[in-house]
Amino acid sequence: MAAARAAEAEAKGITAAIRRADGLTELYMRQILEEAFRNDQVAVAQQKLVLAQLRREKERYGVEREVLEAKHSVEAGFDLRTDI
Repeated sequence: MAAARAAEAEAKGITAAIRRADGLTELYMRQILEEAFRNDQVAVAQQKLVLAQLRREKERYGVEREVLEAKHSVEAGFDLRTDI
């Protein structure tokens, strides 16, 4: 009878240890997934920043091009008038 109770108590202890290990494993995996998710969010934010920077540069170069075209157009007009 005592051996049966001891065996039952040991089985309960083993079951509790397994449940605790499962819980810790689940917690660890959740932490890994959360970190991976945060890293993905950071990568997406960085990509958005790079794209925004590239758009601003493209716009700035477009404006510079328009200014140069206008300047050349004006200079070409003045050159024609001085030739006359």
